[in-house]
Amino acid sequence: MTAILEPPTIQAANRTRSGRFRPPFNVNRLLGYAIPLLVPGCLVLALAHHLAFVIGITNLDYFPQVDWALRLEPTRWVDWVNWQYPVGFPWLVRLGIGAGIDAARLGQTFSVLGGVFALFGVYGLARAVGGSRTFAVVCQVFAALNARFLFFSGFEGNDMLAAGLQDCSLGLVALALARGEKDGSPKAIWIGLAAVSAGLGYLIRYTSLVTAGAAGLVLVAIALRSSRRDAWRAVVLYGVLFVLASAPQWVPTLVVTGSPLSNDQGPNVWFAVFEKTDFIKDWADAPPGITVAGVFARAPGQFVEHWWTNFQSFWFSPDGALLGVPLGMAGPVGLVYLLASRGPGWPIKLLLAIFVSLHVSALSMMRLDPRFLNLLIAPFTVAAVYLFAQTLPSHLRWRRFSVRVGPALTGLGLLLAAPAFVAFLKDQPQMARDIVQVSDLLHGAGMQRPEEVLSTELTLEDLGATSRLRFPQAYWVAPGIESLSTLLETARAQGFRFLVYGPAGPRSYPKLADLSLLDTRRAGLTPIWGGIPRPPIAVYRIEPAGPAIERQMAAFGGAIDLRRAEAMGDQSVADTPSWNLGVYLHWGARAPVSRSYKVFVHLVDLAGRVVAQDDGVPAVWTYPTTAWRPGESVIDYHALRIPAAQLGQLLTLTVGLYDEQTGVRLPRTDNAGSVDEAILGTVSIEAGSISFLPADG
Repeated sequence: MTAILEPPTIQAANRTRSGRFRPPFNVNRLLGYAIPLLVPGCLVLALAHHLAFVIGITNLDYFPQVDWALRLEPTRWVDWVNWQYPVGFPWLVRLGIGAGIDAARLGQTFSVLGGVFALFGVYGLARAVGGSRTFAVVCQVFAALNARFLFFSGFEGNDMLAAGLQDCSLGLVALALARGEKDGSPKAIWIGLAAVSAGLGYLIRYTSLVTAGAAGLVLVAIALRSSRRDAWRAVVLYGVLFVLASAPQWVPTLVVTGSPLSNDQGPNVWFAVFEKTDFIKDWADAPPGITVAGVFARAPGQFVEHWWTNFQSFWFSPDGALLGVPLGMAGPVGLVYLLASRGPGWPIKLLLAIFVSLHVSALSMMRLDPRFLNLLIAPFTVAAVYLFAQTLPSHLRWRRFSVRVGPALTGLGLLLAAPAFVAFLKDQPQMARDIVQVSDLLHGAGMQRPEEVLSTELTLEDLGATSRLRFPQAYWVAPGIESLSTLLETARAQGFRFLVYGPAGPRSYPKLADLSLLDTRRAGLTPIWGGIPRPPIAVYRIEPAGPAIERQMAAFGGAIDLRRAEAMGDQSVADTPSWNLGVYLHWGARAPVSRSYKVFVHLVDLAGRVVAQDDGVPAVWTYPTTAWRPGESVIDYHALRIPAAQLGQLLTLTVGLYDEQTGVRLPRTDNAGSVDEAILGTVSIEAGSISFLPADG
């Protein structure tokens, strides 16, 4: 088709002497660029399918980074400095949220991008080690089929992005060393790209300094051995570009602290060396300003023992292999084999040895967390495939016959690795039901911002907010409280309007454990939910201090008054084509009530059909009318789900009571006439918003 569209002169120029058409481009070069993209492209499609229904944050460590991102300001450099994490990732999150992308999808996208970078690194490293494109693609496929690699490539946060950028840098340096073996000095273009990748990695995680150090040591070794100017130029080029790419972190750090490297992991090392386990309580006990050197000075013997135990266990445990079936422990073994073989040149071997040993040594001071070890999947995969490629026969010979078995063995290995990938594709995880229900419930109950909710649960978040912020944690914002009155006073003073008390509640407030039981009356708290699937989670609205302004709206049966009604709502986060309506009914008893009545709350359309309803014993089934005391105020909450079909309709909100045993409604005993319900007002849904107009206003 191209030949037909081109002018005759160009067609003639593109024909060989034999008359065959020659494409006006280099096919091999295009294939060289396209082949490394095939496996990463498939990875992106697989992850998009896997994460389709994960609408919230599942990585607890990602919440603080989102919170930090929302506090960042371009001119407040003091907020850019954090000993635990660099500022690059929070800035990416901040910019993404500013563009209207929710934090959960942002975190997932950055992890997917990290997986893509890691596969580029695998390809570059494999090309440098094995030489052929086929070997490199096979290594990419094995890495992409790794269950651990797949999981973290879809696990929101900075873990995979940091690993991917560092693996990409490793692959680029290896390519530079391989391409420069003939000339005696590394190729400048690959060195420059590697430095930029490592520098950007430093903006995501401080461990990239180890990656840059490994590459720098190898480049210096090459320059010392060759004594060539261009080899020293490569050292300078790498250093300058790394410094420039990482400047958004070290410059603010230098200005604020006086040191460009104030990222001492002392608290992390202290927590690990002294075998702490509770990140909620023990973490706060770390000595202020503790450094790695300070931890060593406190207990040098324990420090060394802890480090050595971790370091040696990495090499001899299945977890240290990081690879699944069929490569398994072939990663560490393959690395040793590669270093001892005649294959790649000494610079590549030195690079791999320093890169792996430095990272394992650094992490052994803390803990060998799989999240931090992800960057070793790339070199271990290449080393494992190299081991099998070098030791397994490529042909089977018998007499004069020779059968090529290399492709068959490769195919068998990929078949053995495929089940993990197939299982990953079949598994489309959903958000935990309690997270979705609590978020929906609170939006319907009147929550405007996640900062209004005091929670004892680490996993609960606002799925309706672009930021996907976790609800403020009780132990951190209001610790050490032993009485309900103090808790309510503290909560009101800090602007909290809701309280979520779940299984972790007794750890935060041991003396308030009965908050998980809704059937106990507590002044100042209105129960709005107690049936979350993961029991027991109780949700309350915190009522303002002092008496509420109430008046009689309706009277039922001569003994029960409806004194006030509130209604509010919001669009459902769990099921977008529906809306949640929350109704608070303020009841009062004039005299003791002898029978148990249920409350009904109905939403009726213009044709008189009930389109949504909630019936139940008052106060979320916890306070029957027979227990009401004359003169007290009972706040009774009801949640209704309005279907999408009611969009644009005008609906009437009605309420009443009926006998729990007979179903007979309690009649009105005021001036309303012979009716058995009260009309609270009208509800309308327009353009994604829900509004309530009271009948009396």
